[in-house]
Amino acid sequence: MHQEDSQTNRRPSRALLIVVAAGILALVGGGIALSLGGPSVEDLAARATPEQQAAFADGVVTVEEFHQAVARTAECLEQGGATVEDIKVSDTRAYYSFTFSVDAGAGISDEALLNECRSRFLDQIAAGFGLTVRDADPEARNAELVACLREAGIDVPADAAAKEIVETVDQTPGLDAKIAFDACVDRINGVEP
Repeated sequence: MHQEDSQTNRRPSRALLIVVAAGILALVGGGIALSLGGPSVEDLAARATPEQQAAFADGVVTVEEFHQAVARTAECLEQGGATVEDIKVSDTRAYYSFTFSVDAGAGISDEALLNECRSRFLDQIAAGFGLTVRDADPEARNAELVACLREAGIDVPADAAAKEIVETVDQTPGLDAKIAFDACVDRINGVEP
């Protein structure tokens, strides 16, 4: 899946960062979710790393705190040897994405670096922001994602549930489905370039 670029010695890595709203949201990507019930802001604060604690001081994670956490995650990736580009963050959904590449000689995989930076700077804050902006109509947003993917030629059943959408995209050969998924999620979340 990764091709080495001999001129830059980088492997391209497309990272659609899917926000885990700490159990209250089922992952569909980019904050499109179904309510599942789960931890409270207090539970998230108890699990937050020292770098994330301040965002929970007033009991609400704001859009500014969410944006700062995404920026700190990108900085962490860059400090770990990655080049981060195309950062997108929604003001109204617990959604963010960016593209990054890791130097082949950095000594860490793109996935390991991403997991390290997200867990240190972002995961609990994103989940807390997800609680703040909980989607009032997840079924409608799910239907909008299905319609967008079908428009893009991705064979997703019209009545697909969140999990089935993700599985369909993941199991579709090539990158077309993943690129369409990214574009649809960006459009639905109001972060079109």
